[in-house]
Amino acid sequence: MSTPPLRRRIVYALIPLLLLLGGVELASAVVAQTVLSTRNPTEGFRTTPLPKRAVVRAEDAALSVVCVGDSWTFGWGLEVEQSYPHQLEQLLRQRTDAQVVNLGNPGASPIRAARALNSYLQTASADVVVYLAGSNTPMNRVTMEDRRTPAPLRTLRPYLRHLASYRLLSQLIARARLKGDDDLKTWDVEAEQQRFRPDEQGQWLEYALGSTRANMARMADMAEAFDYDLLVLTYGLPAPLDPYRGQQWYRFPELNAVIRQAAADNGLTVLDMEARYAARGGVGAEGLYYGEARLSPQNLDIHPSQAGYAIYAEEVAAWILESR
Repeated sequence: MSTPPLRRRIVYALIPLLLLLGGVELASAVVAQTVLSTRNPTEGFRTTPLPKRAVVRAEDAALSVVCVGDSWTFGWGLEVEQSYPHQLEQLLRQRTDAQVVNLGNPGASPIRAARALNSYLQTASADVVVYLAGSNTPMNRVTMEDRRTPAPLRTLRPYLRHLASYRLLSQLIARARLKGDDDLKTWDVEAEQQRFRPDEQGQWLEYALGSTRANMARMADMAEAFDYDLLVLTYGLPAPLDPYRGQQWYRFPELNAVIRQAAADNGLTVLDMEARYAARGGVGAEGLYYGEARLSPQNLDIHPSQAGYAIYAEEVAAWILESR
């Protein structure tokens, strides 16, 4: 009996392997659909009251978007209709049946934003979460910085996510890490505010950058566990702020750099609003809610106006529509 050609022997050897991989993929898809979808990743965690602008409608929407963060998401100083989440919803509804929930919380640190999102997801779902946080004094211990996805997997993630087995494994790992996340489970804002009082701006910046970097790993785990697309934003910098670069309180460039790097470390997509503002030629005094006359070396209270938030809404809407 003659020996089959080498090419045919290789094909014969690959058939069992391909059948095995196909069986693993099928089993992973079934498990993900029948088991993970019926279990809450953070069941039993203490929930917190949702921000007052988190109006959740009972209607089912084809596209559910949740915007979470601090006062920039909330729309501080403006009516709810002028905030970027509301403007985003109006833009999306021109193309699809969309619902946008505003989980912005004035004064929220990164961990507080994560807790608000976790509370919301106990009873609702999201297709896309848009995250912007880090500008407020951090109130959390930095515990998750070293729990990011290993570098080789970050590089391959866009391709591996097409495999049901990879998605199942990443979900199980994320759920396990969230269940062991004591900050997310027991953190209390009042207690932490009493515990942490930075004595100087340098110490404030160190902790702000650390908590922003650490919380990004937590947000990546939540995206895996709850199975939604996560979009990370940076802070847009209107043109009137340029003269204040170098002032001790002017920490947005450093903060944006950490947001970009931390998102990249965890394989997350970043929409760089600092670059988007610059590409549009910046925004004049009308782009700040408080206006150029209110800016000074001692004034930290800056927020976009309705026109400034329109840039956020337009850029985020374009990304969502192009990515889905």
